[in-house]
Amino acid sequence: MIKYIIFDMDGVLINDMPRHVYAWKKALKGYGINPKNKELYLIEGASSFQFLQRILDKESIKLTKQTMKEIHEKKLQYFTDKGKTKPYKILKFLQKLKSSGIKMAVATGDHQLPAYAEINEFFPNIFDYIITGDDIKNSKPNPEEYNLAIKKLKAKKSETLVIENAPFGIQAAKSAGVNKVYALTTTLKKKYLTDADCIFFNHKKLFKILFKELRIIKW
Repeated sequence: MIKYIIFDMDGVLINDMPRHVYAWKKALKGYGINPKNKELYLIEGASSFQFLQRILDKESIKLTKQTMKEIHEKKLQYFTDKGKTKPYKILKFLQKLKSSGIKMAVATGDHQLPAYAEINEFFPNIFDYIITGDDIKNSKPNPEEYNLAIKKLKAKKSETLVIENAPFGIQAAKSAGVNKVYALTTTLKKKYLTDADCIFFNHKKLFKILFKELRIIKW
């Protein structure tokens, strides 16, 4: 029986990945770097600087730490200018899980300040812990983020479910040894998420199956 659920944030709780991709592409273009959208979605989950380093490594480009910092700052500005954060409409589902005694955490590569602000605004009093990129040394696909969330929840891995939307996150959760990993096709097609135990095309279908498994009466 699942008693603990750990959620990724972007692409699972919040629909911000298109903004992230837009901002990265615009910031990188000024330095002659032009990755394709899919390349960026495939490395989602890495913390900002590790995300950038992966892009540079793929292009065999070496930049100074100062230049990388400049790119990151421009990315943050473009991200802010693009619009407002939009959560998925899943609050009622999360409230039902919480009222049923499920312990929940968020594990995201985002920085602590924006992550806390967004989670507290859109999903107040839902999550027991929020793990961010500022809390770890190695971001996804390294399992450190999920291992820390499991430790904070005092969860048994055999009773823990992770909900993800990206290959790096699925790999990280699997490496952490959790019971199950479910994936949503919010940012990538099913063929990129096949390492997950089950793949869902939308949140409603995911929660319908999850509530059935947990024997939670329909909302």
